Amino acid sequence: METDAPVRRLTTDLPAGTVTFFFSDIEGSTQLVQRLGPDYRRVLERHGSIVREGLSRYGGIEIGTEGDSFFAVFESAPAAVEATIWVQRALADEPWPEMGAVRVRIGLHTGTAEIGHDNYIGLDVHRGARISAAGHGGQALVSTTTRALASTAADFLDLGDFYLKDLEEPERLYQIAIPGLPMSFPPIRSVGSTRNNLPASTSTLVGRSREMAEISDLLDQHRLVTVSGPGGIGKTRLALEIARQQLPRYAHGVFMVDLAPVEDERLVLPVIGNSIGVTDPSLTGIAGYLGDDPTLLFIDNFEQVIKASADMGTMLQAARGLKILATSQLPLRIAGERLYPLSPLG
Repeated sequence: METDAPVRRLTTDLPAGTVTFFFSDIEGSTQLVQRLGPDYRRVLERHGSIVREGLSRYGGIEIGTEGDSFFAVFESAPAAVEATIWVQRALADEPWPEMGAVRVRIGLHTGTAEIGHDNYIGLDVHRGARISAAGHGGQALVSTTTRALASTAADFLDLGDFYLKDLEEPERLYQIAIPGLPMSFPPIRSVGSTRNNLPASTSTLVGRSREMAEISDLLDQHRLVTVSGPGGIGKTRLALEIARQQLPRYAHGVFMVDLAPVEDERLVLPVIGNSIGVTDPSLTGIAGYLGDDPTLLFIDNFEQVIKASADMGTMLQAARGLKILATSQLPLRIAGERLYPLSPLG
């Protein structure tokens, strides 16, 4: 069902150069049709009016609609982000009918505008569409380029790298953090990948195959493994490679928590919350988000905030699907810890 006929524009009307592509659609629209029956048309029209007002307010150009989806472009990445925030807020504030709440997923990608047959073509258009399709109702996802160009327009949560349908390389995805609206969502809809924020590998780890196998075996059997040893011995590089190899085993995600710049133990939970994309950085909030879902936290440089180790014990008790791989010059000394002293390369 369409709100209007698809918009057709002349090639000369379309912005050229670098633009930000906007894609949106209603999550679960088929179920909405079944629940609302004839009332769905009014809901769909109201949804269309809200999206169009958001586009108009911030200079977006509507390219086309199909069913409940929108395709638009912005000449400014910050404007695209601001429009997205406005649309999500307006949709959340709208008094939808009972059992008829509209939840829209939005994806943004900034790239080169290639024009053909009075429309945009090329890989960047497809990338924007795939980013939108990877999200969930109420969620707004952006690519690395959009986030870089719109860094002052909003706060962003780094969700990690994901393989999206038909794209050969993984895509780094960021979620727009909209205060007052939900920020925790199910895992990204990706192809054969695990949600993570692990930095890309820039070199091959050499000479640590035995240690990698032994630590991996410990992780299979225990929920807290601490790789210990003096600074500069290679704990971080080794643990990072192990975390990367563990990706297929943790459906809810593998996350690196870098404590190198943290000296106050009271900041450890907020840093963990930011790393996994949780807005409530309390023990209750983090544990509630993790729940029983298989998750691995790789926590680096714990010796600087060793007093926060008790919180890790509490978190492990509350989130039964959680495992922790830590690096530290000191043991955490909490129940269930398995210590792996790392020796220098011979």
